[in-house]
Amino acid sequence: MKICPLCDTDYPNHNTNCEKDGALLIERRELEPGTVIRGKYRIVRLLGRGGMGTVYLAEHILLGRQRALKFISSELSQDPRFLKRFRHEAQAAIELRHTNLVEVVDLDQAEDGSPYIAMEYIEGPDLRHALAGGAFPVERALVIARGVALGLGAAHTKGIIHRDVKPENILLDSRDGKPETPKLLDFGIAAMKETATAISSTRALMLTPQYAAPEQWKGMASEELDGRVDLYALGGVLYEMLTGQTNFHAHNNEGWMYQHLQREPEAPSRLRPELANWPGLDALLLQLLAKDREQRPKDAAELVRALDALGTVALEDRKKTLKEEILPDANQKSVTKGLKSSSRWRIWFGLLTGGLLLAVLAVWFISQRPNQQANKTVQTSPIVQHQEEKPLPEQSSIQKPANPNPNNPLQPNSSQVTHPLVNNVPSGPNTAPEQPKPSQVEPVTPSIPQPSMAEIDKQARVLFDQKRYREAAPLYDQACFGGLGRACGWLGLMYQHGDGVVKDNTHADTLFAKGCALGEANACVNMGFMYTVGSGVPQDHSQAVTFFSKACDGGSAIGCANLGYAYQMGNGVTRDASHAATLYAKACDTGEPMGCANLGFLYEGGNGVPKNDSRAAALFSKSCDVGYALGCFNLGNFYADGIGVTKDSSRAVALFSKACDGGIARGCANLGLMYENGNGVTLDYSRAATLYSKACETGEGAGCRSLGNLYLKGNGVGKDVEKARQLFNKSCNMKDPVGCALLKTVP
Repeated sequence: MKICPLCDTDYPNHNTNCEKDGALLIERRELEPGTVIRGKYRIVRLLGRGGMGTVYLAEHILLGRQRALKFISSELSQDPRFLKRFRHEAQAAIELRHTNLVEVVDLDQAEDGSPYIAMEYIEGPDLRHALAGGAFPVERALVIARGVALGLGAAHTKGIIHRDVKPENILLDSRDGKPETPKLLDFGIAAMKETATAISSTRALMLTPQYAAPEQWKGMASEELDGRVDLYALGGVLYEMLTGQTNFHAHNNEGWMYQHLQREPEAPSRLRPELANWPGLDALLLQLLAKDREQRPKDAAELVRALDALGTVALEDRKKTLKEEILPDANQKSVTKGLKSSSRWRIWFGLLTGGLLLAVLAVWFISQRPNQQANKTVQTSPIVQHQEEKPLPEQSSIQKPANPNPNNPLQPNSSQVTHPLVNNVPSGPNTAPEQPKPSQVEPVTPSIPQPSMAEIDKQARVLFDQKRYREAAPLYDQACFGGLGRACGWLGLMYQHGDGVVKDNTHADTLFAKGCALGEANACVNMGFMYTVGSGVPQDHSQAVTFFSKACDGGSAIGCANLGYAYQMGNGVTRDASHAATLYAKACDTGEPMGCANLGFLYEGGNGVPKNDSRAAALFSKSCDVGYALGCFNLGNFYADGIGVTKDSSRAVALFSKACDGGIARGCANLGLMYENGNGVTLDYSRAATLYSKACETGEGAGCRSLGNLYLKGNGVGKDVEKARQLFNKSCNMKDPVGCALLKTVP
């Protein structure tokens, strides 16, 4: 038997050329089970064959792992042009590593010279076979499309375009009980087929008619194609998953070309009316299938964000379904409390924690003391995020929450929630052309129970704790897309910091908004923070207040503290110090040290509450006791001056030291002042200079100014008037009025 290398049609041995496209036919050759290739792989059985070659299941002899070996036909491999192209494309494919791409692990030649590539073996059907049952549930179709888009995005960032995205090239992996994961294969095969066409001296079209983009039909040069050609094809695949049929129908290449170049596809909801319950779905599909590539999503990342937006839609007529799929687990604490109890979610405001610099909005209220000794208490804005103690490694409009019971945050129940990938809901006959042969594996449709979203989240957390961030990200992604708000929050932080994923604040915002909509209070906090600082979204204090309020109502102490600060400062709301005090008290009572410290600041100033220094000292002490460095700093000032407590310079030194070690630059400056004056500690100008220098380097003007004084007098450092001038100038540039005044006195 012979086979066409372009259309995979079988012919008798006496034929020489394909009757459809004129390509030179290739003789089939098969390897027997047990054959050993290069001493590495043992052939197990045939998986499939096509015009480009044959695919076998093989076992890596030393590792004992299964691999899929794709052998290129010996006729093609005899041509130096094809062999050169094959090596180039295969080497590029080997560089691709992504959860949604079939991994190419090896490139070699068999004993007879036939080149082959070794790929990971996916024991699951391809999408073409899965579509034999008709249209998919919408959730399943979106998950598959999203996974393929993520894989394409990883390839496109490396300048690699697939050019032949179709159901036959998408495998569905559900190994080890994990959620169904789409994996795209055969990167570079389209380019290899172009070379095969040149070798056979034919003018056959190098595309798959059902999914090829208009620019491919127009014959655009390969080097001019970009990733949007793949997005068009993916649009066609998604259309077929949702409707059970391709977006166009024709009987020959001329007909397909006319349809793709001249006809507009019918809105999918016309074929399946229930799709109208998903606002934006029709529009997204028609955008993907736009004739002009400039009208399509600009890249795969934009498509992913659009799919995420669809995934957060909470329609009234979908609430009943959601209620049946996501129910609170009586044996599980609320998501908010679960996160709060985890030390990895503890927030330290305005500090360097575990090597991670939190992006904080530092607003300090500082009164310079006349004797330039210890500064008054400092308040810092609690407008910060709910994040990690340890460093992390590695959008859309905000939707209404999908929780049918807004008083009870959504909690997956492991006994009831499954990933929505298991049902086929036929909505009409599959009118696609004759089903091609599988690309890698035989049709297998095992019924494998899918893990719950909580179990997926747990797996992600294990990987995250092991610092396997790139592996954790896709699991968090699955859990988030499946309705677990906590996973959306974690993934948002990873995207915000570029930890294990490409940094993308806009996508982080989408994930925070989605997590918040799903009832995850800490995601609401993070979304409020993004609006406060204008990260990924326009700065909008009113929107920030909305999210902080939602977080506070959901039980987030940080949300209450942030909301209190908004009321104290009048950011996005009418200024109300009394209400700010109430919110700070609520945060403090539920264990948030920043709430205690800011409430103490209000008591010290009599702002919204009666002035009470003793009460302020007690609140500063409460925050300091749990490691909040600013609380220690403020309490140190009280002990240095005997405010609300008995004056105790030694105690002040200990507290300033704790604040300095905790990253508070002004704590270092005040500790230096204690050493310079010998208050509570032995006088030590050299130690004072070191502490002032540390404060100055971290942006504290008082540290620069005090260090300048030492250089001016030659105490603890060599006398250097010019150095003193530079330090006073630096202090002045940091808005330190005393530094500005001293600068004028330098001779």
